[in-house]
Amino acid sequence: MKEPVQPQVWTRPERLHVLRDTDSMSEEELRLEVWRLRDELAGAEASLAGLRAQLEGRQGEFLATLEMSGVANDDHLKRERDLFRDQVEEMQASTTWRIGRFVVRPSGPLRRLLRRSSDDL
Repeated sequence: MKEPVQPQVWTRPERLHVLRDTDSMSEEELRLEVWRLRDELAGAEASLAGLRAQLEGRQGEFLATLEMSGVANDDHLKRERDLFRDQVEEMQASTTWRIGRFVVRPSGPLRRLLRRSSDDL
């Protein structure tokens, strides 16, 4: 059986309001407490805005890095494509390819003619 989880109690000075009992405070103390909490909230909002700005900056840096990586990858793929294209052109210019094409080319119309006649049956 798991132990029950104890609630976390803030003991840092900036979080003392969690531990204060406001029922026994005077009106003036409550007013001061409200002002203090308002100031604390403003500080927390400013801190949040700073964190958001840092996050947006890091996201911008990450996206720029990602874009540069994509550009580099694109350049690499273009080089590979050009290399393969050159290899195909070199292969098609070879004597073996030309002889094979010369031998096989006449069989194309013959195959089509045979296919048509077999479809008619």
